[in-house]
Amino acid sequence: MSDKPRFNIGDHVWRATFESVERWVSCPDCGGTKTLAVELFDGTRYTIDCVGCAPGLVEPRGVVCIHDRVASPKLDRIVGVRIEASKIEYSLATSYCVVECDVFASEADAQQRAAELAAEHDEQERRRVMVKHKEDRTWAWHVHYHRRQIKDAQRTIEHATAKLHVAQTKARETP
Repeated sequence: MSDKPRFNIGDHVWRATFESVERWVSCPDCGGTKTLAVELFDGTRYTIDCVGCAPGLVEPRGVVCIHDRVASPKLDRIVGVRIEASKIEYSLATSYCVVECDVFASEADAQQRAAELAAEHDEQERRRVMVKHKEDRTWAWHVHYHRRQIKDAQRTIEHATAKLHVAQTKARETP
């Protein structure tokens, strides 16, 4: 790379860029079933809601949204040039700052670079989808939590049942 910019202020150039398109795919955790099967050490099996495809407090959907990138070079005009430590950046009329490797004289060259950028961002997106949104909550945590909720509810029922029997006994003893 030379210290001299390839383009000058006022030149019309092609900027390598891409657009994002939404696409819905089957959840990588539950396979679209909206549930997960969990088996504990004692052989007890539970079916739990999938949190991988449940955004926030919404019920699981069975699908997750991913974004595909589509190369979309744009024609633009240079309004400024910045050279810093052999790094050249262009200010364009429609965007703030673009590095020299993303600016081209021809649409075909910009299209090729835009396709590379789109592929790189698609790969990052695919890696993101395969990771849980909140790593601090595992499926095991969910099973443990809900089992504890069930045990607490059973204790509450047993306690209320015992109090009811006492009340029924006391009601018969009244003169």
